[in-house]
Amino acid sequence: SVPPNELSSRVYTDSQDGARSAWIDQRDNTGVVTMYEVGSGTDRQIASIKNAQGIVGWLNEQVLIVRVANYSEVADYAVSLQGGAPVKVADVSGTPLR
Repeated sequence: SVPPNELSSRVYTDSQDGARSAWIDQRDNTGVVTMYEVGSGTDRQIASIKNAQGIVGWLNEQVLIVRVANYSEVADYAVSLQGGAPVKVADVSGTPLR
């Protein structure tokens, strides 16, 4: 077996009720927010966010908070599992994700 060219790790963030887990995969400087549904064993893409750095946490069972950082801002965005555009929640300044 040949090892992959690039190894990366994921940071999984579980919902408060333990029913879901979410993570971000980086693809061409875009963070693809993905959620895994424990009960059904399925995962699905929730959103693609340019310069997404990681998941800060779950606001509730239906909304994730995602950190975005680029040359002009460091901010947290709310991302609904139901879809729609991410909504800016707050500007932050170098606050660690964990």
